[in-house]
Amino acid sequence: VHGDSRMKSNKKKEKKQEEKKIQKEAAGESKKEVGNPSTPSKGSNTDLKIRTVTTLLMLLAFALVISFGHFYCSLLVLVIDACIFKEILNLKRNREAEKQMNLPLFRVINWHFFGVALFFLYSKLFSEKLMLLGNTNSAINFIYHYHNVIAFALYIIGFIMFVYSLRKGQYKYQFKIFGWTHLILLLILGASVTFVGNIYNGLIWFIFPALLIIANDTFAYIFGIMFGKTPLIDLSPKKTWEGFIGGFISTMIFALFFSAVLTKIDFLICPAEELTIVPFSYGHCSLQPSFAPVLYELPYIFKFIGVTSITLTKFQIHSCIFVMFASFIAPFGGFFASGFKRAFQIKDFGETIPGHGGVTDRFDCQFLMGVFVYVWSTQVIFPTSLSVASILDIILSRPIEEQLQIYQSLKGVFQGKPQQSLS
Repeated sequence: VHGDSRMKSNKKKEKKQEEKKIQKEAAGESKKEVGNPSTPSKGSNTDLKIRTVTTLLMLLAFALVISFGHFYCSLLVLVIDACIFKEILNLKRNREAEKQMNLPLFRVINWHFFGVALFFLYSKLFSEKLMLLGNTNSAINFIYHYHNVIAFALYIIGFIMFVYSLRKGQYKYQFKIFGWTHLILLLILGASVTFVGNIYNGLIWFIFPALLIIANDTFAYIFGIMFGKTPLIDLSPKKTWEGFIGGFISTMIFALFFSAVLTKIDFLICPAEELTIVPFSYGHCSLQPSFAPVLYELPYIFKFIGVTSITLTKFQIHSCIFVMFASFIAPFGGFFASGFKRAFQIKDFGETIPGHGGVTDRFDCQFLMGVFVYVWSTQVIFPTSLSVASILDIILSRPIEEQLQIYQSLKGVFQGKPQQSLS
């Protein structure tokens, strides 16, 4: 009995010591984060130089990819997805243990599910464009009509591979990675597919929101360094209310002027009607109502300063809403990522980008922004009516008798003859 009581007391002491260590480590991390930015060390100066160089290189690469066109911007999103998937998946993986476990097809299965998710989401997104291509290509026509069946069959293949790979004594680890993989795919690919939707609605819906996040982050950092005194949130001790508000005001000014510039570039505002891999193939389109300048009368109070009206595009007005989201909501994606990293006791998600950490570290705010712009543009800005391709697909799916009836009815409409009910 005495021995048991001693063992219990020793365990309690060990637990207290571990708790003290954790508290010390946490305190050390917070001190490092709250450190005075006005007196940087030599190491921090070197990191700043590396960070600046890689930022400029990324911006140049981004501009180059945009010049190539819609398909290559989508390819960039796909590469980013793959990097983020790998970085977050590695948080739960134990590579040394996996070598000893001798698990067959373990990595292949994870990436198989990644490919299946991509196929399912992208085939849904490009269904109308696949229908048009399917008129001249039998393979694409088959994919268009049976993409749900194909995606399900591919998923079942991965599921069977996973069950076959299960090994005695490793069940818990394997099912943990299985669930972790599906969670990543749901959150990351489910959000990033909206980026591709924005790209094909017009490059401006992809470029402008991304620049708003970058501008807000930059302005908030500058105002935080110059005037920051009041901490904003415990998860990011370097963030201040002064930087938060200054970033919003500066980003609003930036958006109003820069949006006016982008709307004058034809290939940025035109949607991509077809899927093509030919670079520098810019389409032309008629000026959409969102980008047409409109004269707005100002309230009577502005007459005292000699201004009675202002010319703006609807896109500029919508850009103000985008700025509010980029300034007040999107940063919480970064705060979420900070809490996530603290939970796993890591500084960065990876080391893919020198001076920046992982790809996930740079795109934590972009995901929320991309989803919001897609939802807002498709539900509020663009009309919700069916496209010509969708209507044609519905007609062709009906029996030949009904198709002929529709043809005769449309023929009568164009000839100005009264028509009978199709029912």
